[in-house]
Amino acid sequence: MIKIKINNLQVFAFHGVLSEEKKNGQTFEIDIELMPAIQVTQLNDDISKTINYSDVVDFVVEKFTEETTNLIETVALKLAKEIRIKFNGNSVQISVRKPNAPLNHNCDSVEVEVHVSKEDL
Repeated sequence: MIKIKINNLQVFAFHGVLSEEKKNGQTFEIDIELMPAIQVTQLNDDISKTINYSDVVDFVVEKFTEETTNLIETVALKLAKEIRIKFNGNSVQISVRKPNAPLNHNCDSVEVEVHVSKEDL
């Protein structure tokens, strides 16, 4: 089994329910875990045989910032589906964190996690 993990990708965007979130934006933290369709025995030090994580990061930043959603659940699910299809992975798990979520109490962040596999689409 091969697993590619991208940890704590920071992206500035305008997602949120409140008008100040849409107006001012904020930094989100994104974790991505991909299971490529390749088997370990097929890997031969050739990047074309696996998923190029640099391409995944570029794709995520582009998609995460191209439109605004109210819910991070919405953007996380859309990203997971699009990554799974574009990069032909067996599965994708995405966590989106809002470190500065507008709350009346202190916490490190609010996080949503979505998992999409071939069977889900």
